[in-house]
Amino acid sequence: MHRIVIEPVEDGWLLRRPGGHAEWIDTRDWAERAAESVAHEYHARSGVPACALVAVAAGYVEFARFG
Repeated sequence: MHRIVIEPVEDGWLLRRPGGHAEWIDTRDWAERAAESVAHEYHARSGVPACALVAVAAGYVEFARFG
């Protein structure tokens, strides 16, 4: 399963893709949209299930899943 994670940072959100690539996004709304889009793209290209997660104090919360 591909996991795309967004996590809060001091001045916005960090979107982490499989393989270590990360990008900064300024709002949570845009970070969630981007993570969902990336998860969908990974699933569409590979056929492997993918999910989008948000990092919280207790771990991760899934908010989108494909496949």
